Amino acid sequence: MLAVIAELERRRLTGIGGWLLFYVVLSVLSGILTLLSLCGPLDSLSFFLSVSIIITLIAGLVLIFQRKRLAVKVNILCEVLNIVYNLWCITYIDDFALIMLVIGQGYVDMLIWMLLFGGMIAIFVIISILWIIYFLKSRRVKYTLVR
Repeated sequence: MLAVIAELERRRLTGIGGWLLFYVVLSVLSGILTLLSLCGPLDSLSFFLSVSIIITLIAGLVLIFQRKRLAVKVNILCEVLNIVYNLWCITYIDDFALIMLVIGQGYVDMLIWMLLFGGMIAIFVIISILWIIYFLKSRRVKYTLVR
């Protein structure tokens, strides 16, 4: 009886659906936004990280649709690259703060902007960490990509 229940659960959780489908949709949107960011001025590290994210994102999505075990590692690598990129963006906070002071914004406006920017970066890093945990712990990922 337990074997039948386990088999039904495995069948229900096999395939690209649920949170895995949500990840795929968000990854496509994220890839488009990252691609658009390449149109603006970027320093060499930001450009390298953006291109690396796009390449691993495409590879990760292809591997998900092929249901390959390597998809887990590639998508975790993509999320690690996202974390590095977001932490690198923190280095720009002081540049933007200086610009705000030069154009006549007050200290309060500058501090609010810095808190919002830093908060957004923190949220992006937390989301990437949650996706890494999802790829490591999810039963759907295990049934669809690992077995």
